[in-house]
Amino acid sequence: MSVLNMDHNEELSDLFLLEELKKRLEKKNNLLKTQSAMVTELEELNDRLRDVEHVKSGFLSNIKNEINNPLTSILGLSGQILNGSVMDPEKIKFLASLINKEAFSLDFQLRNIFSAAEIEAGEIDPQPSALNIDELLQNQINFFQFKAIQQGIIISYSGVTGKIFRTDGAMLQSIIMNLLANAIQFSTVGQNVTVWCSIDKNELEIAVQNSGKGIDPKDYKHIFERFRQLESGATKTHQGHGLGLSIVREFTDALHGKIEINSEPGKLTTFTIKLKEFEKSKFPEGFSTEGEEIFFGNEEVL
Repeated sequence: MSVLNMDHNEELSDLFLLEELKKRLEKKNNLLKTQSAMVTELEELNDRLRDVEHVKSGFLSNIKNEINNPLTSILGLSGQILNGSVMDPEKIKFLASLINKEAFSLDFQLRNIFSAAEIEAGEIDPQPSALNIDELLQNQINFFQFKAIQQGIIISYSGVTGKIFRTDGAMLQSIIMNLLANAIQFSTVGQNVTVWCSIDKNELEIAVQNSGKGIDPKDYKHIFERFRQLESGATKTHQGHGLGLSIVREFTDALHGKIEINSEPGKLTTFTIKLKEFEKSKFPEGFSTEGEEIFFGNEEVL
C-alpha cells in the first residue's frame, strides 16, 4: 500500500471519528436539554402543588367561619323569637329578615360546596331536559332579589318569553345562581345588575352585567381557578370560598359551552355564557316549565 493511500485512509478514519463524536455530543446535548426541561417542568409542578395546598388550607380555614357564622346567627336569632324575649311585631319581622339573610348565605354556600365535591369526584354527567329558560331565569332572579335590595342593588332582566331549550336544568341553574351572586357581590351600591338572554336557533346566550370594581384582564386566567380569590387575608373585602366561578366554568364546559368576560377596572363587567342545545335523541324524556324541578320517571333532579 502506498504512503498516499495510507494517508487517505487515516484521513477518512479521522473524519469518521470526528463525525461520530459530533453525533454523540449532539445526542448528549439533546438529552441534557430534555433533562433540563423536565427539571424545570417538575419545579413548576411542585410550585403549583404547593400553591394548591396553600389555597386549599386557606379554603378550609375560611369555610369553617363562613358556615359556622351564619349557622350560629340563625340559632341565636331564632332563639330570641322562640323564648319570647322579643314581642314587638316589627322587631320579630326584623329578626326574621336577618334569619332569612343568613339562611340564604348558608344554603348558597352549601350548594356550591356540594357541586365542587361532585366536580372533584368526576361525577358531573349532564341530564338534559326541555326547559322554559325565561321562567328558570325569573325564578333565580327572584331568589336573589331580596339579597340585592339589601345591598341597594336592583336586578333588571330582558328575556325570551315562552322559549324552550334542551340542556341540564340543575347545571344551568347553578351557573345562573353563581353569575348573579358574583354580580351582586361586586356591584357598586346603587347600581343595577342587568341580565339578558337570547336563543338563536340551537344556541342559548345568557349575559350578566354589573358595574363595580371590574377585573384586570391579567386576572382573567385566575378567577376561574377553584378556591382562588383575587383578594385574600387582611385585604379581603368580600365573602366566599372562591368556588362560584370555577363551578360556572366546569358546568359550562360539561354542557359543551363557552364563557366570555368583558371587563375593565372601574367599569362594567359582563360574563356571557353560550350553550349549544342538546339533540332530542340524547336526553331522557322529561320537561320542566320552571327550570327548578326536572323529572325522569320516578327520579327528581333538583
